[in-house]
Amino acid sequence: MNGKPSILVVDHTRQETESLKSMFGGDFEVLGAASYAEGLESARRSAPDLILIHAALPDAKVMDLCSSFRGEPLARETPILLMGGKEQEAFESKALKAGYADFIALPVRPSLTLARIRQHLEAGQCRAILRQIAWIDPVTGLPNDAHMESALQVEWRRAARNRTHLALVMISLDQFDAYRKSHGRYAVEECQRRLANILSHGIQRAGDVMGRQGSGFLCILPETDNIGAVSVSERFRAEVYTAAIPNPHSKVGILTVSLGVTSMLPSRGDVLTDLRVTTEEALNRAILRGGNQVVF
Repeated sequence: MNGKPSILVVDHTRQETESLKSMFGGDFEVLGAASYAEGLESARRSAPDLILIHAALPDAKVMDLCSSFRGEPLARETPILLMGGKEQEAFESKALKAGYADFIALPVRPSLTLARIRQHLEAGQCRAILRQIAWIDPVTGLPNDAHMESALQVEWRRAARNRTHLALVMISLDQFDAYRKSHGRYAVEECQRRLANILSHGIQRAGDVMGRQGSGFLCILPETDNIGAVSVSERFRAEVYTAAIPNPHSKVGILTVSLGVTSMLPSRGDVLTDLRVTTEEALNRAILRGGNQVVF
């Protein structure tokens, strides 16, 4: 990626793709797809900032394509524009009702098309910023429950599609209720910020995600089997222990964590709930055994 906004053009002739590349290549990264299926796969893989679909795409009900792309988590909020023949009010109206953000008449008028594309990209960026704010935990700065749920669904579908393992780690703070009652809100929030910093720095791969879950934390580890997930979890546990955050309610005098771990290779019949439930059961066993340990 070169840092430019990316535009995916789904165009079976490639003619409009090449035309847009020559017109706007300096401003955008223009990606091409010659079919609906290719475009959908490209959207899954590259998460473009804007999608342009040619209205004359064969073997596809163009008005239904917008909802198909919207079904992909990485394209759910992406502006999708329809390119068609000469302007026709009825057709444009139908496109907007189908969910398209705009209609671009052909042949492309460079200055007008550039202005409209930029407008949609800027609006998309504003929505992304607002969504990011809504998905951040205000105490720790980590992704909140809603963000983690969305990320987990995305990674589960990706793992099922690619036939790869997905690991989930639930992290609970030992004796934390007693700590909260005796130390008060501000001390608790400062403690949570320190733990968030320790745990997030324990992440070593770009695709791994650490976030909040209730009063504890949740970690998503794509393409990770049980051995790898337990290894990462042991590192989390050891780093929290080494930080030696005082906790008079703990039998060792410092704050410790319990961790439940599960890794699954999704197959037919498996559901995301299985991963959550199994991980929570492992966490409960870690707590019942006295805490400061990893159970899988």
